[in-house]
Amino acid sequence: MFSLEFFPPDLLEQGPAPTYGADQAMARWIDQIRPLLALPLDFVSVTNGATGAASDNSLVAIKALRGECSSPIMAHMIGLDKSPSDALDFLTDFAHDGGKQLLVLRGDKRPTVGKPHFNRATDLMAFVQKTMPGRFQFAVAGYPEMHPEDQSLEHGLEVLKRKVDLGANKVVTQFCFESTAVLKWRDRVAASLPDLEIHLGVLPIRNIDQA
Repeated sequence: MFSLEFFPPDLLEQGPAPTYGADQAMARWIDQIRPLLALPLDFVSVTNGATGAASDNSLVAIKALRGECSSPIMAHMIGLDKSPSDALDFLTDFAHDGGKQLLVLRGDKRPTVGKPHFNRATDLMAFVQKTMPGRFQFAVAGYPEMHPEDQSLEHGLEVLKRKVDLGANKVVTQFCFESTAVLKWRDRVAASLPDLEIHLGVLPIRNIDQA
């Protein structure tokens, strides 16, 4: 299985004299990724903005992809910065556009985020299932080298099992640095959750000095 994850473009460029307007920025983004969309992909996903900066652009980018991509499109849905009303608006917009697959994430804690309604990805998954039961397919995050807030790898596996109980059928891993840890984690997950699709996250090296 092979998929690709894309960051949505910045639709409003910063600075006193933007080079591109929103429509031009989106068209330029599509032109850049179009060769990749021709690959035999199981799905493509669009992030909700790793830093929060592009969170409003992900659904716009997904709509632009619909006419260019024959593969299923998965939206990243981050709970930490959403109220129930925000989450419902996101789900309604995505569903109206034909979306079915969600990568459900808590999101990174940031000082600018107040007290969240959805403290965990499982909180957001439960909300989606209650609000639109059976409407979406869930993918979730996995951590072969352990999530910073997990007490142990065993605890991380228990969290993953709870996500599967809430309907997850795919797990996409955080990128990792030790292949041995990844393979051991994969084998443990496959033994405990044999029906769960495992997608190993790979981040291309763009700067050899950072490798």
